[in-house]
Amino acid sequence: MGPWRASTPWRPASSVAATAARGVPIESPFVFYPKYLGRTLRFYGAALQLLISLAVLRWHLKRDPDAKRCMDRALDPVTDDELEELEMFKGLQVGAGRV
Repeated sequence: MGPWRASTPWRPASSVAATAARGVPIESPFVFYPKYLGRTLRFYGAALQLLISLAVLRWHLKRDPDAKRCMDRALDPVTDDELEELEMFKGLQVGAGRV
């Protein structure tokens, strides 16, 4: 047991022994913390890369002059005659009488 695992008044020996799984050796902090730092940097590096790529995509879309003209059919408001002919709205009329 190394000095980093010593019991102290605020950390009794029973809690030190309970933190390690039985049969698994405790890893040295000189090995653990560099690995932990590497995993953390890889994780935040990947997240930063994703944020940068999304920011670049957003910048390109904001600069596109045709972006306002491009409209999807799904963004159009539903008209009264479409309410009757579209299948997804037929279930709403059945439940309306129960309320």
